[in-house]
Amino acid sequence: MGVVVRLICLLVLVSGCSPPPAPPPPATPTAAPPPFTSATISTTPSETPSPNVDVSALVREGTDLSLRGKHEQALAPLEKALAAAPDDPEVHLQLFLCYSSLDPMPGKKSKAYPHAQKVVELVGGASSNKAREYLEAADAMGDSKPLTGTGKRPADVTGLEGVKLGMTEDEVQKKLGKRLKPFTGQYANPRNYVPFCIPQYYLGKRPYTMLFPFNEETGKLNGLYIRPQQYPSGSPQEFSELEAFFVTLYGPPDGNDDLDNELISRKRTVWTFPSAEVHVNLYQGMDLSVTILPLKAGEP
Repeated sequence: MGVVVRLICLLVLVSGCSPPPAPPPPATPTAAPPPFTSATISTTPSETPSPNVDVSALVREGTDLSLRGKHEQALAPLEKALAAAPDDPEVHLQLFLCYSSLDPMPGKKSKAYPHAQKVVELVGGASSNKAREYLEAADAMGDSKPLTGTGKRPADVTGLEGVKLGMTEDEVQKKLGKRLKPFTGQYANPRNYVPFCIPQYYLGKRPYTMLFPFNEETGKLNGLYIRPQQYPSGSPQEFSELEAFFVTLYGPPDGNDDLDNELISRKRTVWTFPSAEVHVNLYQGMDLSVTILPLKAGEP
């Protein structure tokens, strides 16, 4: 019996005491890559402008059209040039000139305004003077709206832009604020003095200068005097345009007060209201003006 036990132990030692290892787990199959198709290629267009865009040629094309008065047609090549060269000063200059020609009244919401800003920023110096003046005029205008009418005759006219005849200097300044600038030009009537003006005052699409004459004795506003920025100047065509513009404001005129003799040639269209008369004047065929006068006060 002892011999048998010793034989069994010897067999165990030879075969090892650990159980046989477990078989390895089966390998997990790897997913095959998707097949290559055209859908894997991005078709989103690049936002970078094409390097083949000839900005100079586009600017020349737009400038040529603008110089020939074709401002709307000039916008297409200039806007294309802007997309390719958003900081090109010449592009902004030509766009400013086009947009301000199509809509000459300055305004912060106008299409010309951001290009005027860029011209001042990128060009500077004397070349940007017109853009700088545009920005100053737009800032001075603030939220003011262009003068418009319906063609219906009002019951009375006592001034313009909320300014009434008979106001003091302080009252006018309070009403118009920074739109007013010191007046340093020529003014011939010795009964009045003109301390300030609105340098760019639009009647329709043309800019004029509005003067504020005050009576020397009373210090009260004695009328409103609007004349071309280049003074004296004017033409029969511009007279007709102003006459038509005031018809939209005040309705048909009450008459004419024309003169034509050896000394003077004058065309005058008159609207008469209880408090004032409105005159559109053309002297000697080349001196254009608009006057709003308190009745019986004389020319401002």
